[in-house]
Amino acid sequence: MKKDSPNARGRRAQREPSATAPSRREEVLDAALSLISERGVAGASLRKLAARLDMSQPSLYHYFDSKDALVRQIIEHCACRMLEAALHVEFPRGAGDIPRFARDAALALWATDQHPRFVRFLFVVAIESPEHRRSIQRVFEERLYPSFGFLADAYGRDAREREDLRLMTRTIAYAMGLALMEERALFGADAPSPELLRLGDFIVRASERVLASRAPAGPTPAPVAPDPGWGAANPRLERLAGSALFSLAWPRKEEKDLPMAETVFSKILRGEIPCHKLYEDAQVLAFLDIAPLATGHAVVIPKEPAETLDQLSDDAAAAVGRVLPRLSRALCKLTGTKDFNVLQNNGRLAHQAVDHVHFHIIPKPDDAQGLGVKWPAGKLDHASAATLAERVRSELTSSK
Repeated sequence: MKKDSPNARGRRAQREPSATAPSRREEVLDAALSLISERGVAGASLRKLAARLDMSQPSLYHYFDSKDALVRQIIEHCACRMLEAALHVEFPRGAGDIPRFARDAALALWATDQHPRFVRFLFVVAIESPEHRRSIQRVFEERLYPSFGFLADAYGRDAREREDLRLMTRTIAYAMGLALMEERALFGADAPSPELLRLGDFIVRASERVLASRAPAGPTPAPVAPDPGWGAANPRLERLAGSALFSLAWPRKEEKDLPMAETVFSKILRGEIPCHKLYEDAQVLAFLDIAPLATGHAVVIPKEPAETLDQLSDDAAAAVGRVLPRLSRALCKLTGTKDFNVLQNNGRLAHQAVDHVHFHIIPKPDDAQGLGVKWPAGKLDHASAATLAERVRSELTSSK
């Protein structure tokens, strides 16, 4: 593929129509996913991709500036959806429900049209490109592996049980995933076979017997969150530290399939998914991130349903604003960290993973932990800046 200068690529990217780009971008990535999974990276030319999309080849540069960038976007795009099917699965109420949940989540994931193609894509890309193989490994390390410990941390009563639950969840996911990959990705089956479903039932029963042999009489209690005070340290803070960000628990659903309010955060607010609560009042909830960038990585959400910050009411925004500095002080004191970041993303291109307004408080104890930021600074055009500033002031005045 012909290489372009950064300036030329930048000019093309600036022409992307902002109002329609996200949905069209997903269409482009999905078509590219299919093409690469069928023909490989080398055989998937942009000419063929443009023909599939019935668009001009130069228009593709609105969405990526090189084939390598396209592959990276597909990896990130599909990884953000790897676990969204689990939102349709009944969440476990205790450790005894974890085997059933792990099996049903794997079945739900592989029932989607995209995941079998994504798996074929991953194998093709990993074979052809060592560089992209590293990107795939990073996605597994940051998004998949931490998920096995999520339920273990929520329901395990001691370190040994948490490790057993983590390994059991991974075993079930891998056993089901391998069988489903064989049928769906390799053989092209439209649905799991009766034999595969019997395998799933056997795995669940065997796992339940293992759990029952270790559990005392009575059901395993759900985890009890600490009181929403500011002074007490959370007993599981250290255990949750050190892993990379896992998209704030689960990836987003499409608006057409899932109402705005029905996100992982709304399930947390209703108590359907456990969390390590740090603070709660009538308008705000704060809890530890499921896979923190550093010890004390917290998420702060308004209870008011709003997807992005610009949709949030003034009252809800003020309530969040009152909590952020107080929680920051408490986290810094308890973690012994002076430096920290407050991160807030809006929209897919800005890396928002859950469609509910949320703020991250991320301690920065050293260069290796915490938020890493790349800041491609440009040069301010003062004439354009003056015009924009005037228009913003006018907009703010008219919208009071």
